[in-house]
Amino acid sequence: VGVSVLSVALAALWIWWRSNEKRKIRLIKTGKPPELTKDPGIQYHLFMSHIWATGQDQVRTIKDALTQLLPRLNIFLDVDDLQSP
Repeated sequence: VGVSVLSVALAALWIWWRSNEKRKIRLIKTGKPPELTKDPGIQYHLFMSHIWATGQDQVRTIKDALTQLLPRLNIFLDVDDLQSP
């Protein structure tokens, strides 16, 4: 599962990087962005994790690229979404 998520994230990052206009993902059939749904009680579409000592900036870059491509995508990244006590 982790390899699949990483593969999708890297592919999305490559698409974003190659685009001069930071294009958004759209469905071929409708030309509209995909509908991103969540089951009741689910807050995020994607949970991103990393090694605290070395991976924080790379995962942040991947999250930023994915949210540029799919603005309605709700991604959990601990440095953004964990509340301090």
